[in-house]
Amino acid sequence: FPASRKVNKVVSPILGRLAGLPVPGDEVFGTASRFYDQLDGVRELLTDTARTSVRLVVNPERLVVA
Repeated sequence: FPASRKVNKVVSPILGRLAGLPVPGDEVFGTASRFYDQLDGVRELLTDTARTSVRLVVNPERLVVA
């Protein structure tokens, strides 16, 4: 996101005036970066077999034929 932030700082004032479109601020890029950092942490936790295991539970249902 660092490159996107730099481009956004340069382009957003121009694009905002010309197109009249709202342009995301720097806080949006910061929030997205933190979100992806947290997502990486979850991925690490779920793929670490020393800390995480999976148990599949299946509840059989009746099959109704009409």
